[in-house]
Amino acid sequence: MTRNKFSKDLSFFLRKHISFQFLAVLVLLISFNSCYNEPNTIGGDMIPGEDKTAIFITDTFKVAAYTIKTDSISTSAYGSAVLGCDNSDIFGKVKSDFMTEFALSSTKDTFQKLPDRPIDSVFLEMNLARTWGQKNHAINVRIYRVNYDIYNSTTKIQYINGLKDITSDKYLPDEVGESFVYSGEDSVRIRLKSTFVDFLKGLPDSAFISHTVLQRYFKGLYITSDDYNGNDGVLYFFGNKSDNIRLVLHHKRQTIRNGVQIEVDTVFNLLSVVSPRFNHYTHDYSSARADLKINHFYDTTTNAVNVEDTVFYVDGLGGVRGMIKLKSAEQWRKLMPIAIHRAQLLFDVQPHSDYSPDSIINPVSYYYKRIQDNDNTMATDDLSKLLDYNISNTNKVSYNKAKKYYSVDVKLHLQNIIKGKVKEDYFFLEPTDFKSNYRQGIFRTGNNSKPIKLIITYSKL
Repeated sequence: MTRNKFSKDLSFFLRKHISFQFLAVLVLLISFNSCYNEPNTIGGDMIPGEDKTAIFITDTFKVAAYTIKTDSISTSAYGSAVLGCDNSDIFGKVKSDFMTEFALSSTKDTFQKLPDRPIDSVFLEMNLARTWGQKNHAINVRIYRVNYDIYNSTTKIQYINGLKDITSDKYLPDEVGESFVYSGEDSVRIRLKSTFVDFLKGLPDSAFISHTVLQRYFKGLYITSDDYNGNDGVLYFFGNKSDNIRLVLHHKRQTIRNGVQIEVDTVFNLLSVVSPRFNHYTHDYSSARADLKINHFYDTTTNAVNVEDTVFYVDGLGGVRGMIKLKSAEQWRKLMPIAIHRAQLLFDVQPHSDYSPDSIINPVSYYYKRIQDNDNTMATDDLSKLLDYNISNTNKVSYNKAKKYYSVDVKLHLQNIIKGKVKEDYFFLEPTDFKSNYRQGIFRTGNNSKPIKLIITYSKL
């Protein structure tokens, strides 16, 4: 009995301790595996076991960031027409106005068949889509008649550089709109002067039957507002729908109802056409407050010496962009052959006590190149995708509020630079909706106390 009891006790002891040792070994193996596959070594589990010791992670790659002005941007075929002026202590002044042609809303209206074209009055009507800046801020609206063809009927499409000045020869000097102060109401209704009504009455009958003939005689309107020099302001965005900007022609006609001839009021609409409409933007960064204004803009000329500030700036509507340069690319070419498994660029916003707008822009676009020519007519305003350079695509990245940074995957771009497939060691950042909205942002550069970081996971081959 004693011997049997001893055997049972020994067996129980061995089972207990062997199980504990097995469990301990299992936990240890799991912990080793989890340490190796942490986020900073993504891609390591795809490398053969004998090469795993060759994996390296570094954040010493030098990255610089600069503020660069946009030299040209196509603003034709925009959904919104933008009007107003805003002033910032940091970004200076941005002002916007627009030109537009008009087309017949209908070619079957009885208006064309009436003798003497009995137009009683004409109004410009616009519906407000949104506001940027000080709500209900008053602007003095001015309307002129355009004196040149906005739309090129030969090429059928024209990309117009919205940053190029509108010279006085592009519109007639006399205003066609009556004095009007707009303060952010949901809709705008501006009466046009009797001289403009007489102009429409004097057009041939064919002008109100064909879009092409109408635009031959009436080339459109230039709609602007007075300059503003206060330390605030507003940008009003109109449009988004085909009938949200229109000319309404009120006229009277004779008709018979219940056997009685009466005179009725009716309307005839001319619609602002998106394709031959474009926004014109003016950015004046020199008007910012002396102690807050942007100190340095990137100079693209050969042999220029550029200063990297502690922050870089972006804003919309053809303003400034961020230019991110991967400055250590040349040194990394000397490490070849290497395999880059991950390249994560991290950057953050820079809070500013005097900067009231929200600097967190979501999302941000990043891209390699915008293709265009240097003339007023642009070849295209498509953006090239950073990863594969396909036309008309961009990448977007959103701000991670928990981690307090933007994270951009630049692996393929960096690989192509190191391998010599692309010469440019940079790419651009700007608001994703830079064409249709206005935003402002301040971000940290590589020269900041909390700089941009590029974390690279790689292995030697």
